[in-house]
Amino acid sequence: MKFINVIMKKIVIITSIFFAYSLHANILLEKPRKLSAEQIEEFASEWHTTFTWNWSYKRCAKLACSFVYENNKAGFVISAFGIPFYSKRCRLIPTIEELQQCFHKPSYYLNKPLEYHHTHPKQINKEEFIILIEDKRCIFYTGAGISARSGIATMSSLEESLALDKGIAHFIKNAWSNPDKLCNAFADFCRKAIYGSPTVAHYTLKQIAQEKEVAIITENVDLLQHRTGIEPIFSASDKIALLSPKDWQKVDAIICIGISHDDRGLLGKYRDSNPDGILIAIDLKIPTYLADCDYICLGDLQEILC
Repeated sequence: MKFINVIMKKIVIITSIFFAYSLHANILLEKPRKLSAEQIEEFASEWHTTFTWNWSYKRCAKLACSFVYENNKAGFVISAFGIPFYSKRCRLIPTIEELQQCFHKPSYYLNKPLEYHHTHPKQINKEEFIILIEDKRCIFYTGAGISARSGIATMSSLEESLALDKGIAHFIKNAWSNPDKLCNAFADFCRKAIYGSPTVAHYTLKQIAQEKEVAIITENVDLLQHRTGIEPIFSASDKIALLSPKDWQKVDAIICIGISHDDRGLLGKYRDSNPDGILIAIDLKIPTYLADCDYICLGDLQEILC
């Protein structure tokens, strides 16, 4: 009986250690979760998003427009000083969850965004890139550039389709005269984000991430990486916000793919937490977040990652 008690105590201790370790596992250095076809379609059915633009009109009125897509329907609402005064196909009564978020709304920024001027990161080619990351614990961070070949609009082209590119006065005129056109344009953007086809680069990242057992973080709202059969981590998720400096310190490098600038300050968070970590960008031009100690692989990311 005493022997059994000893064995049971050891089992409890080992289980507790394993459980404690699992609670503190570093999600950055874990293989992406595989997704079944049913799980992918579940993501698609629950997909929703909100894009908000803000203006200061004539230095006094604080105007905002939010385009919303949920339940397979797109709409928008225009407000001044937070008070809605015009809406189209958009509900104005918030849910309980939305009211709770008003009181516990997390900051959009994880950290001060990285931005350098007149830096000279080291330029490398495809072969040098492969050698550079071979023995490093690298994670991937993807932006709009990786999805461009799938026909998903860039931010500039989206703003043009929504009549936002010429200022608030031009937009409001279009909102009153042809609101359905604006709703349909946003719905088209959202459906392509949900049902678009992954690019070669998405499939390549899936393979590398699984082999190296590292995460893919994306700032994109689309489901293209999901449709390769794995689940990336959205940069806006609580999982990223809750990472500790020690988690970031275990990452040797972040490979930035199709990211023009450090929009949310994720790269700033990484650099503050891990000053010795490096950034490696694959892009058509040198992004503003690269320092002299970082690397740039110039060119078409679809060709570099094929």
